[in-house]
Amino acid sequence: MNPEELIKSIHSQIEPLEIKIERSIRDHWNKIREWVKTASKEDWEKRFADDIKKYGSMYVKEYYNSHEYFIRSRGLIAHDDLYKEHLDKEVKMNLLKNREKIEKAVLKLSKKFEIKEFSSVILNVGHQGIEGEWKMILEDGTTKEVRFESIVAGGYNIQILHLRYLCKVSK
Repeated sequence: MNPEELIKSIHSQIEPLEIKIERSIRDHWNKIREWVKTASKEDWEKRFADDIKKYGSMYVKEYYNSHEYFIRSRGLIAHDDLYKEHLDKEVKMNLLKNREKIEKAVLKLSKKFEIKEFSSVILNVGHQGIEGEWKMILEDGTTKEVRFESIVAGGYNIQILHLRYLCKVSK
């Protein structure tokens, strides 16, 4: 299977999950928009009472100000057209990022193995996009399992806690 056919095959397999991701992003932004439209600073303090106890009121103030600024500065509350445009860009960017992660990992595999077939076994939406298991059948007839997953990374020499996307192949 050449790389172009491989990518086409993968796209057809992940499209149902991309619909789910798009719906999730739109729902998330709509909830934030509605919340910021109506919430006062006191509402934020009530909603984040546990965080205030843990981190202090400065944390909530910063969180409130950053979200309010972000949404108001882009006119996302007052102007439905701007909001729709912003949301469409957000969805497109997120889906493209997810596809690129999988494509990059699979293209690396295609350089290492002669792939005959690449099919999904279990797919779901994880922390950082599409995760799951795939079955890879090689030209010589052997089968390998490929697993895509996100992990939380950070530790001794890493300054920022972040998510890392991994691709593991069974031996």
